[in-house]
Formats: sequence, structure tokens, C-alpha cells
Amino acid sequence: MFTPLNILVYLGIFFAKLIEVTIATLRIVLINRGQRKLGAVLAFFEVLIWLFVVSIVLKDITSDYFKVIIYCLAFACGNFMGSVLEEKLAIGMSVMEVYVTREIAGRLVDALRQDGFGVTTIDSHGKDNEMVIMRVYLKRKQLDEATRLVKGIAPAAIVTAGDIKRITGGYIK
Repeated sequence: MFTPLNILVYLGIFFAKLIEVTIATLRIVLINRGQRKLGAVLAFFEVLIWLFVVSIVLKDITSDYFKVIIYCLAFACGNFMGSVLEEKLAIGMSVMEVYVTREIAGRLVDALRQDGFGVTTIDSHGKDNEMVIMRVYLKRKQLDEATRLVKGIAPAAIVTAGDIKRITGGYIK
């Protein structure tokens, strides 16, 4: 059962399925972010790989169940790898909201703008204080940088962030 040829087949199944599912995860993210053309190109390669892999797994499936186990394991690992890769690529745009007291808001706005971020402020009322809400539209890749800057100046600030599908106009670093 575990001949050198079988081991090569198992490794081929594993890595091909891993790549296929990683591509599938990225394709879904790209399409959701409005990059349909690139998503369609990835879909072609995803299905091409799938066809080859599934034909190998289904051939004599009853005589070698280990191929099925390898296939399933690679599917799970591919989902994990795809999500890790997507997080590293940080495709798309985000909006970050920062809630701070009015006393610290001016200094924080200046620091964010000096670092090249566009900031819009909204006066608001918290439970005990007058507050300022800052809205910063930025690339997802910049979220960590902007959050570090905010927390360095205003450690007690409340920071929320979310993905946005589309933005037009405004100022983006």
C-alpha cells in the first residue's frame, strides 16, 4: 500500500488539493471585493486542478481509501492556508472608527493626518464625556499601522474596523 509510487501519488493529491482550495478561498474573497475578472481567472485554474485531483482520487477508490483521507485532509488545510494568505494579502478597503475624548482628539487627528491618513471627525456624546468619532478610510494593509498609531497616542481609545466593498471620492493614503 505504501510503495514509493503511492507515496508520490498521495503527496501529489495533498499538494494539488491544498493549492486548489487556497485558490478557491482567494477567488471568493476577490469576487466579494469586486475583482470579478481576477476571480474568474482563478476559477479556471481552481476547476482545472480539481478535475485532475478528483479523477485520481476516484480511480479505484475502493482499493485505496487513503487517497480519500489525504484528499479530505488537504481540503481542510487548504481552507486554513487560504484564510491565512488572504489575511496576509489584506485585499480591499476598510473603515476604522476611533472613539476618543475631545481633549485628545486634536492631537490624534493631527498625528493621523501627518502620517497620510484622511480623517473625518464627528462630535458625539458619550456616557460621561463629550466624545469625538474619527472615521478613517484606508487599505486593509494599513489597519495595523493606523491602530498602532492611535493606541500610541490614545491607549484608552475604542477602535473598531470593518471591511467595505466600495469607496469613491475622499482622501486615501
